[in-house]
Amino acid sequence: MSAENKRTRTGWIVPASVASVALVASLAAGTLGAYSAQITNSGNTAGSGGLTMSESQIVDGQPTNTHNTAEGKNNTISVSDINKYGGNLKMVPGDTTTTTVQFKNTGSVDATAFTLNFGDCTVTGQDVGENSLCDVLQVTVKTGGTTTLTENTTPTALAGKSFDIAEPMAVDATKDFDITVTLPEGTTDTSIMDQQISQNLVWTLSA
Repeated sequence: MSAENKRTRTGWIVPASVASVALVASLAAGTLGAYSAQITNSGNTAGSGGLTMSESQIVDGQPTNTHNTAEGKNNTISVSDINKYGGNLKMVPGDTTTTTVQFKNTGSVDATAFTLNFGDCTVTGQDVGENSLCDVLQVTVKTGGTTTLTENTTPTALAGKSFDIAEPMAVDATKDFDITVTLPEGTTDTSIMDQQISQNLVWTLSA
């Protein structure tokens, strides 16, 4: 092979690894060829929505005394100044008290489920051998004044029960509940006199 041919061949030998780097650099710079097309995706963001709920007591058709779960830790609060059982501590047979409360989805995402859970019923003022007011009072819960979750059920029977409220709640949607407590007319058991009961109600929205 002549020296001229030898030099020519040696001049075109380029290591493969270096060639790859050179090609990538050219592509990155957008300088390959006279034709090019490019799309830049900007504004690619993601985030998480929040689910919060408020509770208000309805007085004369208007929501008052509003509490929001956003005020509490882990989006959970305890409300003691809206007494669902009316707070009448001097009920006599035939007395009925109704409390209306309103819940609102104050979050940024729709809720797909809404549940009501009843805690244990505790009684004070009960002496040994006396019957419990938890077994005598009757509780009725209606949504919107029409759909009945439970009717004339004792707090003892409600303890531990969970009720699914079928309709989901969209953002800013509200739902009213009427809770009625009755000491049945004709009650003659004097052993329940001067007793008081307490029962937690837990309302949960979930998405």
